[in-house]
Amino acid sequence: MFWLLLITSLTTISAADVLFFQKLVHLTGEPNHNTGLGFWKNYYDTFPGYLINFLLFSILFFFMEKDEENNLILEMEKERREIELVKLDLLKTNISPDFIMRSLSQLKKAAIVPEPYTPESIVTFSELLRYRLYRGRQLQTPLPEEIQALNTFISFIKFDHQHNNLFVELKLAGDTEDKFIAALALINILELFCKTIPEEPATLILNLDIRTEQLYLHITYNKKATDQLLADIERYGTDYMQLYGNSIQFDFENCIDETCKIDMIFPLQHHTA
Repeated sequence: MFWLLLITSLTTISAADVLFFQKLVHLTGEPNHNTGLGFWKNYYDTFPGYLINFLLFSILFFFMEKDEENNLILEMEKERREIELVKLDLLKTNISPDFIMRSLSQLKKAAIVPEPYTPESIVTFSELLRYRLYRGRQLQTPLPEEIQALNTFISFIKFDHQHNNLFVELKLAGDTEDKFIAALALINILELFCKTIPEEPATLILNLDIRTEQLYLHITYNKKATDQLLADIERYGTDYMQLYGNSIQFDFENCIDETCKIDMIFPLQHHTA
């Protein structure tokens, strides 16, 4: 269609221009010596000039359109990155209201009926929130700090494990030094299992296998995921894969033996972002 319109425009405009000069221009100026040559002869003689001018105009128009297309692509890419950054900020700072309210309720009960762990529980919860607020502004976090925050989170859960029905165990293998991971990636996935209290005691085992370029995370939950937990886990995996692309791999399974298993691979960096 483009080339058809281009050829039609060339022939039509050039023919109209020849007719214009033959019929009208010589009436208001000097006699036109080409009027006696006939239309087709005159058209044949002047067509190369029209063709060259038209080609030059088409090339100029092509580069103008190409430049506008490139600018549009750059603007769309910039807008896409801004949207991804907004999603990342929401993902990193999306603290579950259910988890916050239940944690505050836990601290309130511990304060009303003093328990030996009450002061440490309050300090631990404060450290966890402080870490989230600080690291939530960054794209990456040192892996040792993320794991330390994860241990802090697990300690807070253990303080009241009799009421929250959740026992969490962390198994770690590999060297964490000089490695960086997506901010709050481990904290966010643990929080999914703390949003609601299991009806029966449950065990959550997190296995971290740290390699040179990747972190392998294997999670085993000895309960079948509820519909809400299933939706949260799938959204977590989808969000991180959309933000970080194929560098993050996510696999989730509700097994037939009434257990839930999650396998994830996170890329590790060796420099701050």
